[in-house]
Amino acid sequence: MERHRFVCSECGAEYYLQAWKAVCPNCQSEYTLTLVETPREGRKIFTAREYGVLLIIGYTFFSFLTPSSPTLINLMISFTLIPEVVAYILFLLLALFLFLGTTGGVWAAMVVGVAGTAYGVASIPIHGFAAIIPTALASLWFLGALLFHKHSQAIRAHQEKMEDARNMPEYSGWGSEKSREQH
Repeated sequence: MERHRFVCSECGAEYYLQAWKAVCPNCQSEYTLTLVETPREGRKIFTAREYGVLLIIGYTFFSFLTPSSPTLINLMISFTLIPEVVAYILFLLLALFLFLGTTGGVWAAMVVGVAGTAYGVASIPIHGFAAIIPTALASLWFLGALLFHKHSQAIRAHQEKMEDARNMPEYSGWGSEKSREQH
C-alpha cells in the first residue's frame, strides 16, 4: 500500500494518499492537490543480513584455508565424528538460511555467532593473533544477524499496525463508514 505525497496549492496542506483526490480535505478546494515527487533513497550496497552472510562464508573459507586456526568448524572436526566436508556444508547452510531470512536461520546465526566469538576470545591466550580474525568474523556476523532480526521485527510490527484505508480521515470514497452512515 504505497502512499504518495500531495500538497494543496490553495491552502498548502500536505497529505500522503494512495491516489489523487479531486477535493482538498482541508479547504475543500477542487482540483488543487498536486503530486510532489519525493526523492527515493538509493539501495544500500549490502544490508546487515547480507554482511552477515558474507562474514559466515568468510569464516568458513578462513577455517578451510587455515586448518590450525581456532574456529568452531575446526573444533567440530577435531572433537566429533562429523566429516570435514559436512562441517563446512553446515556453515554454508547457516549462511543460506540467514540469507533467506528464515526465523530459525537468523536465530541459529546469532547463537553460532556468539559461540564462535566466545570460543575465539577463549583461544586468544593460546593462539594469539590467529584467534583474532575468526573472533572478529564471528562477532560481526552475530551483529549482522541481530540487526536483521531487529529490522524484521520492526517491519512485522508495522504491518500488524496498518489500518484499513477506508477508515482513515483522508479517505472520501463511497466505501467508508462515514458515507454509509450518511446514506
